[in-house]
Amino acid sequence: MKYRGNTSIRYDKKSFAIKVVDGQGEELNANLFGLRRDKTWVLDAMAVDRIRMRNRVNFDVWNAMSRVPYDTELDRRNGTVGLFVELFINGEYHGLYCFTDKVNRKLLDLKKPRVDDKGQPIIRGVLYKGREWSSATRLRGYETDTTWQKKWNGWELAYPEDYPCEEAYLPLVRFIDYCAKSSNEQLQTGIPKWFYMDNLRDYMVFLLSQGILDNLFKNAYLSVVDKSKGNRMLITPWDLDCSLGGSWNGSYYTNPIWEGFILSAELPRRLWEGNVAGFKGLVYDRWQALRQTVLSEEAFCGRLDAYARMFEESGAWEREYAKWNGNPVPLKRNISEELDYVKDWYHRNAEELANHIFLGVESGVKEMKVSAPLRPSHSAVYNLSGQRVSSHYKGLVIVDGHKMVRR
Repeated sequence: MKYRGNTSIRYDKKSFAIKVVDGQGEELNANLFGLRRDKTWVLDAMAVDRIRMRNRVNFDVWNAMSRVPYDTELDRRNGTVGLFVELFINGEYHGLYCFTDKVNRKLLDLKKPRVDDKGQPIIRGVLYKGREWSSATRLRGYETDTTWQKKWNGWELAYPEDYPCEEAYLPLVRFIDYCAKSSNEQLQTGIPKWFYMDNLRDYMVFLLSQGILDNLFKNAYLSVVDKSKGNRMLITPWDLDCSLGGSWNGSYYTNPIWEGFILSAELPRRLWEGNVAGFKGLVYDRWQALRQTVLSEEAFCGRLDAYARMFEESGAWEREYAKWNGNPVPLKRNISEELDYVKDWYHRNAEELANHIFLGVESGVKEMKVSAPLRPSHSAVYNLSGQRVSSHYKGLVIVDGHKMVRR
């Protein structure tokens, strides 16, 4: 058990990383609380979150709206799961925590390295963690080409963490080059090669709807499942506390999201400003569909209320208030008062999306061409997730960089 976090380490209520070991001190994979089998876990202190549930609620929403675009052992889940616990340390009450699994190789089914005839590793799956704001985490470029250290231009090699080298970082370097240096034509035609459009579309809807300000692409993971078979990047979020009207330090940001947020990282900026591949329409259509279900105000408020009832009925909120009120942020004795602020912010943010950010945006379907006869056989056909499909595939597809509807 050790302290966890960069900024949060300075607070008295600290987060912890947990490693499970057996009686001989060897690492042990265990299924704790029925979440999944793993050897490392997180106890999230949520010290600056005035409702102690932002990170969990946001991940619940993300898991309900977006999945990994390939099969995994964990049912294509692309975010953490967790549950709330009360922590005692050496018999002393230490407060309300969220116990969660981690974003790691097992969650995303990244391929392990192989070993060649000389005993050297052949790296396949890679996982990068955005740790600091930099040109590289905004996908605009990088200041140094040196790739032999675990940390590089604001990114950290999360897997395979034991092999920081040029080979491990090459997919990330090339992805940043694609985002920052490609021509407009190359940007569009490269979509099926470099990332999953559905994943990016969902991620943008997620950030906009929840007002998540600190995660584009700092506080995000990028991964390649097997670089020997391609370099397509998957986005996975983490550390979602700066959201829903609450800032990274526990203060309020009362204003809803603004369009400039989309432009803060190079890939979404270029897609949005040029409406490349009908990106605006794709994001708008997805938001419109999800606001009837998982992103509806009724569903959102229901999630908040369900966790609040659990806090109150168990007495956990009363104990948390007595232990940590004012350290480091003030808490409301009645949690519903704080939730009223969050619910009002969510309502105003949805209105901002409808009346300003998406105002005048046409449906992505309307912008698509209806296909004529099949293109020549040498033209590859991809679905909107960027997966190559047969020429007989029906539905929305990309052919030679152009969207079409095949009927």
